[in-house]
Amino acid sequence: MMLTEIYRGGKFQARFLTVLAISKRRTPVVKGTWMFRRLGPEKNTLQDISRVEGLVRERFQVGSSEIILVSQDPGTKPGFPPHETNVIFWKNEQRYRLKVFLPVSNIGGPDLPVDWLLPALADNGDADCC
Repeated sequence: MMLTEIYRGGKFQARFLTVLAISKRRTPVVKGTWMFRRLGPEKNTLQDISRVEGLVRERFQVGSSEIILVSQDPGTKPGFPPHETNVIFWKNEQRYRLKVFLPVSNIGGPDLPVDWLLPALADNGDADCC
């Protein structure tokens, strides 16, 4: 049971709500997805994420004390690839971001922008382009 307040008829009323326990059995919400799934990297992507981090560090001369975040995210827009790789990194206290429309396992050096495009990658807070 859980105590909550409900606004009804111009005043607040205290009500007890029954909280349903969640069973340990996983129940699919939509075919192929799970309601209570682990949110983490897919199988065997940790090595690829580390490799891409090294490529970004080398390409843009990011120091070892600077942070680089690499994630593989599902593509959510129609017509886009099913997986995309997002990279956020800091260099000299400036934040940069880039998006590659490939799974992290398929990214190589030629897939990253050339180093002289670094100013174009500055994250100024604008909404995402794609």
